[in-house]
Amino acid sequence: VRTTVTSRIEERVRSLREQILSRPRLERVIDEFGLYAKEREARPMEQIIEDMRGQIFTRIVRQDAFLIAFTAEDPMTAQRVTSRLAAMFAQENFRDREVQASSTNQFLETELEQARTRLSEQETKLEAFRLANSGELPEQVNANIQTIQNIELQLQVLVQSLASDRERRSALERQLAELSLTPAALPVVERTAPVDASSPLILQIEQARRNVADLATRVTPAHPDLISARQALERLERQVPTVNQLIEQKSSEEARLRGSVSSYRMKVELAPRRETELVALTRDYETLQRQYRGLLEKFEESKVAANLERPQIGEQFRIRDPPQV
Repeated sequence: VRTTVTSRIEERVRSLREQILSRPRLERVIDEFGLYAKEREARPMEQIIEDMRGQIFTRIVRQDAFLIAFTAEDPMTAQRVTSRLAAMFAQENFRDREVQASSTNQFLETELEQARTRLSEQETKLEAFRLANSGELPEQVNANIQTIQNIELQLQVLVQSLASDRERRSALERQLAELSLTPAALPVVERTAPVDASSPLILQIEQARRNVADLATRVTPAHPDLISARQALERLERQVPTVNQLIEQKSSEEARLRGSVSSYRMKVELAPRRETELVALTRDYETLQRQYRGLLEKFEESKVAANLERPQIGEQFRIRDPPQV
């Protein structure tokens, strides 16, 4: 398990010395062992503590060891105080390591939460971009081109059908124009174009008009038979505009399809621009994702390292050579 406390022994001993040689700590040691009893009667505590600091000595022996010494007139007192100082260094080192490991863990947890928030925001931006530019994205170009081809095939069929319907309408209009020349009024006039025998509607209209003309010469305008014949003629003539309606519907469909082709072509043309924008968003997302993964890995390692420090199974100071009298 990699520790999160990586300071060198020189830095660690210097930091611990500053804490242990502080007035509150040394004052407790003085009270605990009854040091400087006569001096305390004549001198202020500040001077006594300053003298005691001068009698405490630390020195780095090698990269994993250091020496602590305390000078006193009484050998037993010197031994006991030195032991106490050594224990204080060990205890303070453990406390500092635990606090530092815990602080590192908390820091990484905060950074991880911030990275998670930034990553979530970037994911939201990516999703919003894709929704706002649906159909214009680079991966949709092939589908758009295929759609354009399909619509153009539909247009081709529709244009051919429209041309056929227009020809049919022109033929019906010519035949209706011929029928407008009442046979009773112009019995000898020959039509410029023969009536299309394949068009039952025209034949029915022609027959209905003859029937109306014939009745009109034999009965009064209010006669029921003449009224019925005229109504039948009107019903037949109303069927002619159906061709116009069909042409209008197909023309509208043609306009819609051409608009769809233009729309899809515009999407294909916009794809390179959307690709540039998407690359920028994706690059930022991938960067944030790498940062998040790195922090997550460090955070998990930090939690293990922090747990290692708490039961004192990580690095710690141990007294190698206890002070002797």
